[in-house]
Amino acid sequence: MTDVTVIIAVSEEWGSLPRQLQALADQVDPPDFEVLLADSGCRRDLSGLVKGWQERLDIREVDATARPGDGYARNVATSFATGDVVMFTGTDVAVSSDWIRRGIDAGRGAVVFTGADSDESVAVRASGNFGVSRLAMIAAGGFDASLSGKDADDDLLHRLAEGGHSVTRVPGMTVVPASVAGPERGALSARVRGFFTQRSPGAGPDVGAGLDAATSDLPSVSVVIPHYGEVSPTMEVVGDLMTQDGVDSVEIIVSDDCSPVPFPDGDGWEVVRSTVNGGYGAACNRGAATASGDFVLFLNSDVTVGHDFLRRFLAAAKPWGRAITAPAVRQADHPAPVARFWGKPHQYIANWATPGARFHGQEWFDRLQGQDVTSVKAATRSGRGVAVDWVAGVAHMMPLEDFRAVGGFDEDYFMYCEEMDLHRRLHEERGLKAVYLPQVEIGHVGGGSSSTDRVRSWNVDGQFRFFDKWGGTRRFLAGMVATSVLNAGWNVVKKARGADVDPAETFSDEWSTIMHGWQHRGDTGPQRAASRRAGP
Repeated sequence: MTDVTVIIAVSEEWGSLPRQLQALADQVDPPDFEVLLADSGCRRDLSGLVKGWQERLDIREVDATARPGDGYARNVATSFATGDVVMFTGTDVAVSSDWIRRGIDAGRGAVVFTGADSDESVAVRASGNFGVSRLAMIAAGGFDASLSGKDADDDLLHRLAEGGHSVTRVPGMTVVPASVAGPERGALSARVRGFFTQRSPGAGPDVGAGLDAATSDLPSVSVVIPHYGEVSPTMEVVGDLMTQDGVDSVEIIVSDDCSPVPFPDGDGWEVVRSTVNGGYGAACNRGAATASGDFVLFLNSDVTVGHDFLRRFLAAAKPWGRAITAPAVRQADHPAPVARFWGKPHQYIANWATPGARFHGQEWFDRLQGQDVTSVKAATRSGRGVAVDWVAGVAHMMPLEDFRAVGGFDEDYFMYCEEMDLHRRLHEERGLKAVYLPQVEIGHVGGGSSSTDRVRSWNVDGQFRFFDKWGGTRRFLAGMVATSVLNAGWNVVKKARGADVDPAETFSDEWSTIMHGWQHRGDTGPQRAASRRAGP
């Protein structure tokens, strides 16, 4: 084991990294040390640079491209580190000639240390100049992967301080801007007086993401499949899950939602049954109640997954730690909208407008309906995950502990909008992100678990309930009614031109659907179940 691991996160451009490596190679009387360059999406030939320095430095490149941010990149590098002490510096500075020697001398008696100016102010700037015991850093949870630069440093140092590890200032342990020629200058000092009196925000769900990157271990997962209707589609999904490559075991739970064709018991899966048809959320809750994995994956019964789907999905989700994750979905040979913005009334009103049907599939209209087109395009280009507001529920995974902590799905949704409601509560109450993972894709038939006769009514019911909980229900009502009037006028014109359409009947159906959602938006329990049976 080496004495010190020097970690440098390298983003799109490596800046003055060659000069920094020269400064590390010229260290005076250093202990045994290694240099780890954490590749966080560098667009230059970082591997070639590393090879060019391997005769003078014990240097390696580690892949930290699974998600953006140098907080994550430094966690990944720490997981591969062999030094007792890890020291962090950057690509925009050059360390002093005795930087490592001064650091290790301090590190033998201090858990966390940084350079100091002549006025003794703490010198932490853009990860350029501090070190910490590797074991103490891991015990503190590592960096918050959602943060970068000084924000990530401050967060980690807060948590170390709350654990009783104060920062030791080391005079002479300095760095200089790599673009500045001439004599070395003092440490780059971010004056954070009051640093030790500020309250830490506490460990969020991104703390420590990447610290397990050096291991190939994947978290355990319970897959919950709501079942209603024909057995064969669900059985195909179960069969595909039972023969997955690259995973030791998977817990498969089929939640039979009082299906007219019951799902059979069998070896390799568990069936939980309901005596009433409670809808998607209720079925998922029953399945999750018996789950035992670290994560729970809710999977529709009408999907197609590859032989290595779980291995690839769990590996893609791993860098994001405690998060809600979803793969890309292909439906009818087209990408399905998975990454979404939080629901706003105008999104569903736009979808309600009959004249808008011609614009489906156009980017501007997809955005208007709440699809996060920009994030999807960026994720597809980069081939790595991207955080969004929420993800569609065809396949979505989350930590089981967090799912249970927020009470699971709101069972007063029958179908549609319940996953958006769940993801919002997980975000607001537990701090979880929703992450779209484009590097993994599944197929989706659509309509595999229920009849389409009342799909529109369930959609509108769910939308009214969501806005009743989160605000905007009266704007939604007014917009839906106004849009139905617009639709009626549009249909009158179409009928006059010979189209086979009944404007009065269509308006009556739309009005009934809207009023049903409005009148029953606050129903709960048995009252809401009765309103579903009655229909609009």
